[in-house]
Amino acid sequence: MPSRSWMASCCSSSYSSSGHAASRSAQSFFACPNARCSTRATSSSVGGASSTGLPSSRHSASGTNRCRCGVSWSLLPTLQLDVGRQLLIPSVRVLTDVILGEQATRQLLCRILRVMSNETLPGALDVYFRGERDLGLALAVAGVVLAIGCFWVWRTQAGGFAWGLLVPLILGAASLGAGGTFLAVRSANQRVDFAARLATDPKALVAAEIPRMEKVNQLWPRAKIAWTVVILTALVLLMAVKRDWSSGVGLGLLLLSTCLFFVDVFAERRAEPYTAALLASSRS
Repeated sequence: MPSRSWMASCCSSSYSSSGHAASRSAQSFFACPNARCSTRATSSSVGGASSTGLPSSRHSASGTNRCRCGVSWSLLPTLQLDVGRQLLIPSVRVLTDVILGEQATRQLLCRILRVMSNETLPGALDVYFRGERDLGLALAVAGVVLAIGCFWVWRTQAGGFAWGLLVPLILGAASLGAGGTFLAVRSANQRVDFAARLATDPKALVAAEIPRMEKVNQLWPRAKIAWTVVILTALVLLMAVKRDWSSGVGLGLLLLSTCLFFVDVFAERRAEPYTAALLASSRS
């Protein structure tokens, strides 16, 4: 069985007796019309030097590396072999797989560069503000749902637990409804306005948006800390205080802070590619 596989290539000159290639390949070994792929070659090393021949009727097997058709070839990289060891010359399909693999890698790198280039800034801008608009609509719907939940709590619960739960739910419903509606309308207008500014004066838009987005991105860690503190406070009210009103307030705060934590995490992920596209555009 062959110990290793090596790629063969045509060379304009022979390899040296020390086992190192004397020149780079000028054309593929398989350009030789008489070459046979996936054939085994045996070494005829003498005193540590290596020479290789193809056991083919049209190729010399006497130790020289020149085909009878006139195409000279060598193995890259060459290797000093023991007497009797065999080499397996890979088929065209093996070499094709290697070439296609390198091509896929280059295509991936080109795709990454396109993402970071100025050509994708209109797409990043559209995705970002469309996401902001959709988030505003979702928050407005959530406000309506919370309002319905307030009505259900008022009809089914009583005492301190009911009032403790109603206070954060009512405030949350009003804030989400009004804030979500405002965010949806503003984002829709910004999407149209910024697209027009990008088409007329992209440098001015980029120069104005980069500082704004840097300030926005600086708020995400602070927001996460704030929601974490609110969640811990809600857990303390639920687990430590153990009163009717504290259970209601704790449930309301836990519900709102968890939802807003989700909102901010997704908003941060949406802002990152838009900011990266702005920075890439400023450098181009």
